Amino acid sequence: LNLSSHSKTLFSLTAHYFKLEEGGERSLCITFAFFFFVKAMAILIVTENYLEFGLETGFANFSDSALCFLQHQGLESQGPISKLTFKLILALLCSLIGAFLTFPGLRLAQMHLDALNLTTAKLTQ
Repeated sequence: LNLSSHSKTLFSLTAHYFKLEEGGERSLCITFAFFFFVKAMAILIVTENYLEFGLETGFANFSDSALCFLQHQGLESQGPISKLTFKLILALLCSLIGAFLTFPGLRLAQMHLDALNLTTAKLTQ
């Protein structure tokens, strides 16, 4: 499976629903994105003693490697980005992915439920 094509499909489906004026899809997309942003920030704030994702060591390794690369290229730098900026970008990415996966999933579930209700109504007639 090509993850890129799936993400493009989810993005285009969410963008289509976001453009509609009626139905409240825009507010639902924003609500889910905000919910996942708050949830991701809460998880990223918790120290590594309680939730071990390896984020601290991964960021330290990335920062050290990037600093060595920049120095090898002859550039003076303090590092690629700060830890707070990295966590903020990660939380924004998680909120977008959460909104793109949740909203079309709910729409698919509603369509499935409508199809089951329609089939059941036709069978009982």
